[in-house]
Amino acid sequence: MSISDNGDEFEVECDLCESTQTHDKDITAGYGEDNLFFDMIQSLKDDGWRIYKSSEGGEWRHICPDCK
Repeated sequence: MSISDNGDEFEVECDLCESTQTHDKDITAGYGEDNLFFDMIQSLKDDGWRIYKSSEGGEWRHICPDCK
């Protein structure tokens, strides 16, 4: 998995170059509540990340803007 829940932030790792990007989250909300996870995904896409489900094995892939 290339997205980690580190308590007060999400950390996303590129599947190609292993660079990371972090996103703060409201630590009073539970994982997935108030769409915090989906807000983070949209923010990554807005920043140029490519996030998609692989046709090989159905795993999620996360590709940073530099590798895209």
